[in-house]
Amino acid sequence: MSDADKISKAMNYLINVRYFATLMSNKTRKEMNSIDINCSEAFYLTILSQNLEGLTMSELSALGKVDKSLITRVVKSLSEKEYIYKDTDKLTSRNYKIKLTDKGKGKAMIITNILIEGYDNFINKLSNQEIKILDEAFSIIINKCEEGL
Repeated sequence: MSDADKISKAMNYLINVRYFATLMSNKTRKEMNSIDINCSEAFYLTILSQNLEGLTMSELSALGKVDKSLITRVVKSLSEKEYIYKDTDKLTSRNYKIKLTDKGKGKAMIITNILIEGYDNFINKLSNQEIKILDEAFSIIINKCEEGL
């Protein structure tokens, strides 16, 4: 395969992955915006709703597979909206857990319902075999990327 073919193939993969992510997020973006939440905020509220004991900034960064600067911006925004708070009990002021407020828990529940509906709408269009192939393909892609491309 020539270098031009490799570039074309790589770009095609990237375009398709981005397109898939865009299609999936477009389905929920309007609903999220109607409840004053963007997709990044919704993602981290959902993660926090699954970890009610709270998470550190490092843990949020690792779970979201993003750098800490993005987490800092999202945490600031969610804190300003009073959906989360920094729990410094038994920890130093530099080491704290991010937890949901009651307002944040309510918002997370709405987001969870939106995500479940979106997931069901997508998955219901696939056969069991297609779901299995999709799961296996994503596992292969992630494992290979983590090994280094």
